Amino acid sequence: MVKARRSVSDLSETAARLICERAARQSGAQFEWRSDPALNWISSLVMTDDQAIELASHIEAPTLTLIATEDSPWSSRAKMQARRKAIAHAKLVTLEGHHHFHMDAPGQIAETIQDFIIDNDHPPKREQDEQAD
Repeated sequence: MVKARRSVSDLSETAARLICERAARQSGAQFEWRSDPALNWISSLVMTDDQAIELASHIEAPTLTLIATEDSPWSSRAKMQARRKAIAHAKLVTLEGHHHFHMDAPGQIAETIQDFIIDNDHPPKREQDEQAD
């Protein structure tokens, strides 16, 4: 199953094994592949690029976006940059890998997220605090 999964993607053996362990179901002496049919559903919420940027422009919270060095077929670096720029307090971090990069470098991703949380772990300024400044 791991070999078959890797033959149709650029997954590492470790990532393919994780997916196969989750997706395999033993039926007697054989294994069957199962998957979540929701993965193939078309979203009822499809936005244009302009709508996505408009929505992102209203995000006030510190925001971290992790992207892989390899572009995905459904997005582009230019789209990600435009959306990141629309968010007032956004940080974009590019990590080595592809769509499943979180499976290949979970420690690095956890550290990146932890650092972001620590860097942004402060109470928001209240109106009275701003007046005192």
